[in-house]
Parts: sequence; structure tokens; C-alpha cells
Amino acid sequence: MSEQPGALPPLPVANGGRRNFPNPDGIMTAVTGDEAEALQRLAKSRRVLELGALNGYSALVLATTAERVYSVDWHFGDGATYDQSTWESFGRNTAELRKAGKIVPLVGRFDSILPLLQPASFELIFHDGAHDAASVGQDLRLALPLLDRDGVLAVHDWGLFGVMEGARPVVGDPTLTLNRLAVWEKAGRIL
Repeated sequence: MSEQPGALPPLPVANGGRRNFPNPDGIMTAVTGDEAEALQRLAKSRRVLELGALNGYSALVLATTAERVYSVDWHFGDGATYDQSTWESFGRNTAELRKAGKIVPLVGRFDSILPLLQPASFELIFHDGAHDAASVGQDLRLALPLLDRDGVLAVHDWGLFGVMEGARPVVGDPTLTLNRLAVWEKAGRIL
């Protein structure tokens, strides 16, 4: 990982990656503290495309160091979110950084939004969308052309559900893993 030494901004308050024991003052997320710090380092001064935002925790984490985060999510419930709408919680949790222009929400399905974006315009793509193998593979095929040649791909929940099985045929094995976060350096050269 292209880690930059030095102190990182404080992380947003979260539930520590534990779905069953949420911090009542924090944002519900499955991203652990170590994974959040790795995402901050990866996003430093980069244009970021986030695929899947849920309640906005990862968008906030990325935006603490990124140039700007474009966050794509449907937000209005489907099987992956147990038919739960996340638009209200995302909006509430990201309001300050959206007003500052650091987070730009793009509300819609990946297959509708991603073809509208400029090829090779992002330096980091973070995928935490649907977790079945078919969806992960399709998402990455749509997203990789948007990554610049030396860009980095990060995928959450590696080894869970169908994420690994969906990603490997498209991008191969990651450069490194940290907990459930998989990273591919120079992923823009894969396609």
C-alpha cells in the first residue's frame, strides 16, 4: 500500500465494525478501525469513487483525506440492505462534507451511473456494494475503466459472501489484504 507516514485525521465515530453491538452515538458500519485508517491513507489527495455507501461511514473516512469522493449508491432499499432505505442516514451523516464539496452523492444503480462517468478519472475506487459473486464481478467490470492507469482498487469484505469469487476472475489476487480489505495497486492497468 502506498502509505504516507504521518498522523491521520480522527476517524468518524462508528460501531467498531460490530453489527450486533452498534455504538449508539456512531455510524453503523462493518468497516473496522484498521480498515478505515488504511482507506484514509489510500485516499490521500486522490479523486475517489465509492461504490456502495450504506450510512456514509466509508464516504466520511475517505473524504477526510481525499481531494473529493464521488459516492454511488441506490440508497432506497433492496435485498443487499434488507429493503432498508439509507438515504436519510447517509444524508444526515455526510451533510457537513457534502456542503463543503468533499462528498458528491450520485444516487442510482451502478449500471446506470458508472457509464455516465469520465473514463480514467479516478485515482482510487472503493467497492463495498452488493456482495454476491455475480454483482461484484459486474461492478468491477463497469468500474475499472474509470480508474486511471496508476489507480488503486480497494474491495471490502474480501473472503466473505461471494466477494472474492466475484473479484478474482476480473482483477486476480490483491496486492495486499488487511482484515477484510483487499487492495490492488496500479489496478487501472488490469483491463
